[in-house]
Amino acid sequence: THKWFGKGKDPDEKYTHRGVGALVRHDIAKHTQVLEKYSNDDVLWLQIHLNNCIYFFAIIYAQPKNNNKLEEILDNLLKAQLILKNAGEIVLLGDLNCRLGDLTRDHSYDKTRGSLMKNFLKLTKYSIVKADQQDDRHWTCYKFLNNYQTGRSVNDIVIRNEWSNNKITQYLVHPTISIGSDHRLITFTIEEPIKQDKENWS
Repeated sequence: THKWFGKGKDPDEKYTHRGVGALVRHDIAKHTQVLEKYSNDDVLWLQIHLNNCIYFFAIIYAQPKNNNKLEEILDNLLKAQLILKNAGEIVLLGDLNCRLGDLTRDHSYDKTRGSLMKNFLKLTKYSIVKADQQDDRHWTCYKFLNNYQTGRSVNDIVIRNEWSNNKITQYLVHPTISIGSDHRLITFTIEEPIKQDKENWS
């Protein structure tokens, strides 16, 4: 069983973008809290305290074609991580609606949004986690029309701080699991140094 954490607008209100959220396993949820100070309709910050380690997860949704909004989101992420990075491990993940070419093994590159992302990565010294798959199963979003595939992209990404002591492994995209969406399930493992335990996240 899982517990829902979310930030957003009332579902009865007419918005194309209602917010962001995360389902957290109940055994982990009891160690989880929303960081209201840094969260909004575009980014949900969760603090999770496990095995004497503190993790900060930012779940992100950036609306497509709205470059000003993406710039605002990245600016807020930059400010938040400057405060949080000394308190725990930070992982950023979500749908950035940004085509990043070789950075994500995508076949397309969005010059404006890509430049914003590259600048953010340079300033923070963060890096994008790439799928372990070396075949053609790394695409995270598929578009269909009348049951025919019309496009695919890598819009959903996981970003980690390069100085982290914890290592993200077994990062996989599951092309057959969509949960009623154009997007595909991504799973990964966070390995803690010294300890033998592993925490699995999806």
